[in-house]
Amino acid sequence: MSCRSLAGSSAIVLAALAAASSATAQVPPPELVIEGPIDAIGANSITVMGIEINVPSGRADTPTVVGVPLNSLNDPLPGRSQGFVGGTAIVTGGSTGGVVTATEVFSDVNENVVVGEVTSNDPLTVDHLPVVRSNSPVIPGSAPMNVFGFQIDEKTVAVGSLISIEGYLGSENGTKQLYYHTLEADTGDPVNRSSNEVSVTRTQCRDRADASKDELEVQGWVHRAGLPNLIGTLPAITITHPALTTGRTPTKTTGTATIVPVVDPASPQYAQYRYRSSNRNLDGCPLRIKVSWQGDVDSAVSEVDVDAAP
Repeated sequence: MSCRSLAGSSAIVLAALAAASSATAQVPPPELVIEGPIDAIGANSITVMGIEINVPSGRADTPTVVGVPLNSLNDPLPGRSQGFVGGTAIVTGGSTGGVVTATEVFSDVNENVVVGEVTSNDPLTVDHLPVVRSNSPVIPGSAPMNVFGFQIDEKTVAVGSLISIEGYLGSENGTKQLYYHTLEADTGDPVNRSSNEVSVTRTQCRDRADASKDELEVQGWVHRAGLPNLIGTLPAITITHPALTTGRTPTKTTGTATIVPVVDPASPQYAQYRYRSSNRNLDGCPLRIKVSWQGDVDSAVSEVDVDAAP
């Protein structure tokens, strides 16, 4: 065989290998992650840092709404006429042959956070920055809460107290404002202060293979109608959750537990409960937990404990 024939054969082999490599080159979902400024938004596409991304679902998530129409992120926001364009998106998905396809798109416009001092409560300012609850349908402000897990009237937060705000920065008539989707304050009267109330601030579960080895943790707070200082031993709260009975054929039941809340010395209008058990038979994780106390009920979906040692 001549050198020319050999070179020609080698070129053909290399070309075939390159074609095969190109055909199979891919980054499978959800390995691809792109986070950066949004350049453009379409009905089924989004461009981030110049990268055009297909979004077959035509949907995106924000901090307070799941599955908004992707194209609705172009709509003007309070204090921000360009909508989400220019904000930050986090995209997960895959890439095949340089074509990027998203499985999830998330944006909070821009993650602007202030943990600071209340300098006015009507109107609300934090270290003199005006703060307004977002009324956008795609990123609406959730109910303002205090650290005890109760919805509050933001106008009752104490001047000089600590508050945490998360949202996006915009402007109204030339004045910068933080449009919040999440607010948590150290102070503030519950909107249901005239009733007994119970909250769930944390719930976590771990599903183990062996019977009677599942773990459950639930905690939260209570207050009496009228917010009086609490004294003495309080009535127990009741926790209910989906459970299983053991046997040849596991049967779904309702698990229950009770625990007495303990008055907080620093804020005696509130009492905290903390429940933890490692000998439960849970109906898988996550699961919905319901807590009841003195005529009030609250519920939450448990987080899954994936880091605890088995």
